Amino acid sequence: MPRFTSRTLVALAFTLVVWASAFAGIRAGLRGYSPANLAIVRFLVASLVLAIYAGIAHFRRPELRDVPGLILTGAIGITFYNLALNYGETRVTAGAASLLIASTPIWTALAARLWLHEKLTAIGWCGVFVSFAGVALIASGEGEGIRLSPQALIVLAAAVTSALYMIMQKHYLRRYSALEFTAYSIWFGTALMLPFGNGLLHTLRTAPERSPMLGGLTFFRTALPDAPRRCST
Repeated sequence: MPRFTSRTLVALAFTLVVWASAFAGIRAGLRGYSPANLAIVRFLVASLVLAIYAGIAHFRRPELRDVPGLILTGAIGITFYNLALNYGETRVTAGAASLLIASTPIWTALAARLWLHEKLTAIGWCGVFVSFAGVALIASGEGEGIRLSPQALIVLAAAVTSALYMIMQKHYLRRYSALEFTAYSIWFGTALMLPFGNGLLHTLRTAPERSPMLGGLTFFRTALPDAPRRCST
């Protein structure tokens, strides 16, 4: 069993807190921005920060053969995931959204079993079924009776695409570092969001008071998930 240093544990704890608070931050951001514009602003800032870091760290350019796959991972893991999550949170509470997104490990395990031929133990299958029951309970609670809320299903779709993103990135992490792959995915995913940014400039002018919150949400939500990985190396 791996031993974690105090530095790694602190980084993990801080990352968990920041990730958990992101759902409430998105909900707050939606008061001043449309779902698409909120995602675009966040990832334009993230793209700029990563571009600066890429220049300092001398990121390698992606190989031409990898570009179509990297575009696809960006479309799935960045564009669709964030647009779906933001649209879902227009009606789904931040707490329910976070729990629905927490179903991502279920879909990841199933996708890994299907495409990577990884085995699930009996306990693992039991965990999958219990998790599915919890997801169904949360989703139905966001609707009326046993009817699932459309917004809850959109958030659930975001969780599924997040799982696919995790499976797809395994192929590219053999050739690129975690930060390089993250940067490529965010840059391509952000570019694919831009066509959805109707009225973005007007929104930025009329909701400037939310810019500091968006800056913090963007930086911590995007950069910090890799902190434990960096601290443990």
